[in-house]
Amino acid sequence: MHFNWVDFIIIGLFVYQAYKGWYSGFVSLGVNFIAFIVSLWLAVVFHQNLADFFTDKFGIASIWATLISYTAIVMAGQMSVMQILHKVISKVPKKIAESKFNSVLGAVVSSLNGLTIVALVLLVILALPLRGTVRKDIRESSVGGAMVRLVEQYGGKFNVTMSDFQKKATAFFTIEPNSKESVNLDIAPKSGDLEVDDVDERKLLELVNAERDKAGAPKLTVDVAIVTVARKHSRDMFERRYFAHVGPDGKSPADRMQAGEVRFSVVGENLAYAQDVTTVHQGLMDSPEHKKNILDPAFRRIGIGIINTDSFGMMVTQDFAN
Repeated sequence: MHFNWVDFIIIGLFVYQAYKGWYSGFVSLGVNFIAFIVSLWLAVVFHQNLADFFTDKFGIASIWATLISYTAIVMAGQMSVMQILHKVISKVPKKIAESKFNSVLGAVVSSLNGLTIVALVLLVILALPLRGTVRKDIRESSVGGAMVRLVEQYGGKFNVTMSDFQKKATAFFTIEPNSKESVNLDIAPKSGDLEVDDVDERKLLELVNAERDKAGAPKLTVDVAIVTVARKHSRDMFERRYFAHVGPDGKSPADRMQAGEVRFSVVGENLAYAQDVTTVHQGLMDSPEHKKNILDPAFRRIGIGIINTDSFGMMVTQDFAN
């Protein structure tokens, strides 16, 4: 069993919560636990309404509006429910409140309460497009990873909601084909973290050819030389932190194809930066100019280059040739 820093934090919080629960007792902590569960349910049910309000009235991006809504409803709901329940426990006999049994149950409930909070925090972190290795560390941690898998398996409606939230957090970025626009990328992946994702390259090829088949266009065949060109460009954009069809050296897609000794008379290129290949394909198909490249019957060959990272998503280059 492999433990990392995420596990040690979770274990430390568990011990602290158990200690706190022993001295606070079940009656008091039971109120806190019930209040938190109720407030969490309220957040799951009503967060979207509040998020839509924030987005509409204040122009807040949907991902942050959703996060703010979850937090605001949980906090407000917990305070409101606790006010009601504290009036109830004030009538509990002193003998029961000071018993050892109350302390033991308090430790158990406090620990469960702490684990519930930790699980929520882990899900939110996994849903956000954060930099660094924190999401990978959570997945690979023994305790944290097990908690996340458990919640994802049995989380019911809450799990679905968090899945929707994650989809909103998934970034998709592109620029028009043939554009000379260049965008600076505020990301800093290490060279050792950049990996060729041939599995997603094949998956994206299948998606592209499925679209062409529906449109009556001939399927594209993979040209290894073009694949090499596409992979080099995706890697170069990560390493030099830019996003463009024309590189800092002034080379266009046609220039790169010629340098890669690819023979062609017609060339096209689609670029995308996202978190997963499904988002890439849907985003490109939703763009008329990119869709035109994908379905153009003049193109017969393709090279897809995907460079993936653990923390910064994937860079995708689709190069087309006749």
